[in-house]
Amino acid sequence: IFDQSLEEPSTGVFLAGEQFTIDGEGFFEARVAGSWIDLEDALTGILGGKLKGAFDAAETQGEFYYWHSVAGGISIGTERFLSMADTAEGCATLDELDIPAVLVGTTNLAQASSSYYLENVYMNDVRFFAYSAGAAPSIWATGNVGGDWLDIPYWDGDGGDSVFLTSNEFPQGVEFEIIRWDSNRWAASVIGPGTVAGHDITMQGGAAGAYTEEAGPSPGGTFTGTASGAAAPMLPQQPPGELVGGPS
Repeated sequence: IFDQSLEEPSTGVFLAGEQFTIDGEGFFEARVAGSWIDLEDALTGILGGKLKGAFDAAETQGEFYYWHSVAGGISIGTERFLSMADTAEGCATLDELDIPAVLVGTTNLAQASSSYYLENVYMNDVRFFAYSAGAAPSIWATGNVGGDWLDIPYWDGDGGDSVFLTSNEFPQGVEFEIIRWDSNRWAASVIGPGTVAGHDITMQGGAAGAYTEEAGPSPGGTFTGTASGAAAPMLPQQPPGELVGGPS
């Protein structure tokens, strides 16, 4: 299973993929899907494509083997992806692009912890998608994120104020942490464990959008946006000697 998070100053990418089999010559190929968040423009989206690479059993570092790969694919904005996933024609196109489009579960997340800055935070109609029916989800997305803000949320560039959102599928809580709040745009990281369609997963990704300020002597208002992410299976720690690594 491939699962890696990459972050740049203005963009975050979250990936999850299929288990792959290495052929007799040391090569492998697998589909990979995930999401992105653009902090500058406060947008989110989905991506999908192919991961191709090679493995050499002679290349090790300590107890671990390493593999090398390249990836290529396409990205789509969250709202467009959800619109395509609502139609048979759109799902067929997404499948051709190696983007999971089979709906395997949904959840409605609501704020369950207190905050001086945020209130009534929600992520509704969060949809989880897999490559096939009955499979574990690889990605998730929603176009229905929002809440109220009571004061300018704390944010220092490395992280900020956070609340936990829960649902029947995510009783332990999903952390919603502010990572941008200025110029009427906001963004947050999203991560937490849960169970979807019988599969134990960790949802990880981002949310972003716009906020409005109500007229009056005190700051405050509402915020809305979209969210997307990868759904990685919760696996036991790999014992020494197992194949690990990442793209290079």
